[in-house]
This record gives sequence, structure tokens and C-alpha cells, in this order.
Amino acid sequence: MNRPFEPQIQLSNLNSQTECVIFNRVLSEICPYLNLPTMSVQLLQAFSSRDVTSEHLADTFKRNPYYLDFFNQVILSLSNREEMPVPEAGVVMLGMQNSRNHLIVSQMVKTIRGESPLFEESGKLNLDVKGHLSFALQCEDYLSEKQDEYVSLGFSAGLFYDFLREIVRFKFSDLKDFDTYLDAHFLRALRSAKVARLLSLSLKNFSYKKYAFSAGLLQNVGEIALSLLSPEYFKLSLSFAEHKIPRSMRVALEYKRVKTSPQVVAVPMLFNFPLFRKIAQSIFYTREPYRLKSKHKDDYDLSIVLHVANEVADSFQIPNDPKDPILQKYLGAAVSDHSLNSSTLLKVLQDLGKDG
Repeated sequence: MNRPFEPQIQLSNLNSQTECVIFNRVLSEICPYLNLPTMSVQLLQAFSSRDVTSEHLADTFKRNPYYLDFFNQVILSLSNREEMPVPEAGVVMLGMQNSRNHLIVSQMVKTIRGESPLFEESGKLNLDVKGHLSFALQCEDYLSEKQDEYVSLGFSAGLFYDFLREIVRFKFSDLKDFDTYLDAHFLRALRSAKVARLLSLSLKNFSYKKYAFSAGLLQNVGEIALSLLSPEYFKLSLSFAEHKIPRSMRVALEYKRVKTSPQVVAVPMLFNFPLFRKIAQSIFYTREPYRLKSKHKDDYDLSIVLHVANEVADSFQIPNDPKDPILQKYLGAAVSDHSLNSSTLLKVLQDLGKDG
């Protein structure tokens, strides 16, 4: 049996002292804040079920008196009642998604900033809940429109980006233009996620359909961490985007400058979001998926899909001809012995073109 894929295994195999330093900085400066609390995990898991009810959410709140009190204050601030309704009625009043959103944002703020959101003298919550969840809500809206069965997991992947933005605003507020960089990074990641989702639906015996969209969205989050910790990498990343440097060239240039890769630093970040630990190995090997072929078929298949989605997201050209050379560029040598072929990819890209 293969050993479980854990951050400490990769830490012992880092290639240079510089890589160890950067990896440890991610562990100490980013991961403590990029930490999804247990109650948030429970809420997100509850929403992954089609049978979730207001009673399920209310029970989750009741298990944590601190956040039950916070939830009660939110309900009172939005109603004219003098008496607090029972939690189940409060969830119905606020709405199930709004209830989830308020609790998740409050926990995100407390985890990152060390303090709970404040209520004004009028009793109103001084917090832009939707603004703090803009990435998560974009993913949720897209997948809901597609009637995808894994909407909640997509919301959680978008939440990962919302956590990163809150970390940037709290810990790295001196960095200019980083909000703009993060928005652009997310848009590219969303393209990758859409491609990965459609590819997973097109392949037979693909076991990780559940994770395809989320993994496509999160496969390059290590670039954000490197950009935060290395001004040189941040400049390099902006230059890549400006000059549309091909991903194949980026790999060598990245390692030459910072002696590591985004996939290495992504592993501990993903492990802090328990919902995404299962995809860490596929993301780690997305640049060299063939390394997984003899180890675990499901991880290998997902890594192949991510590899192709990454290539597509860079240029996002939609070909009309199955012989168009762009298809072979997207597939590359790494996919040569996989069932994913140019015909399947062409159909996916054309469907995506119609989708807009």
C-alpha cells in the first residue's frame, strides 16, 4: 500500500535550502490564518446534502454557544422582535444560505484577525457578508446554474480564495495592487475549473468528478502564496501574465528564480482546508501527472485533467477543427498514453464556447 500523502513527506524531500525556507514560511505565515474551523466544515458538509434542513443548521449552531449567541444577535438586528426565536425559526427567518454565510464569514474574520465582527450601537452587524464571500458566491452561482450536484464543494473552493484575500488585507496590506492580482488570478482559475469539470464529465470511469471543479480552481493557489512571500516572484508572475508566457516556459523560470514550484507550497495550504486534502496529491503532480500512473489511478486521472485544464486556461482558444494544432499543445506529451484525446477535448472546448 502506498504511504498517505502528507505535507511532512514532501518537506523531507525538498530540493534546496531555499525551498525549505519558503515552505516553512508558508507553514508559519500563511497556513495559521488559512485554517477552516470545524464548525465551518460542518456547515459546508451539511450543505453538500440535498436533504439539509433548518434543523440541521440549527443543531450545528447549538453545539457552539459562542456562535449561537452571535447568530441570535444577527437575527435580532434584522427583526423587530423583542424576544429571540428558537434557532430553527431564526434559520428560516434569515434563510439557510444567509445563515451559513453569516456564520462562515464570522469564523473567517475571527480566525484571521483574532476578533469577532462587531455590532454597531443600532444592533446592526458591521460586516459586509456578501463582500467577504464574493469568490465563493461566484462559484456557487455558476454551479447552481449548471445544476451541478457538487455546488457546496465549489462554494468551499471559492471560499479558499476569500480566505486568501482576507489574509492579504490583514497581514500583507502594504502590498500594492494585490487585490487586482488576486481578482485576475481567480478569473483564470475559474476558467481552469470550468474546463476540468467538463472534462471529468466527458471521461468514462472518472472517479473524482466530485473534485474536478474545485481542484481546477485551486491547483495554482501556491502562486498566490509565493507572490505574497517573494516580491521577486510577484513581479515575475505579473510579467508572465503581461507577456502571456507559455506555462512550459514558466516552470523553468519559476524554479530558477525562487527554487521551488507553486505545487510544493500548495500542499500545506490545501491540508488546512480538510475538504480538499484528498486532491493535494493530484495537484502536487499536475505538472508531471505521469508520476502518478503506477500509484493511484484516480489521482492520476485527476492530475491529467488538471494538467490539460491548466494549459487551456492560459490561452483559452476554442478550435473548430479536430486537427487544429492547439489541441495537441493543450494535451502535450504528458497525456499521450491517457484515454483523454483530442476529440474529447474539442467537444469540451466547443461546449464551453457555447456556454460563454
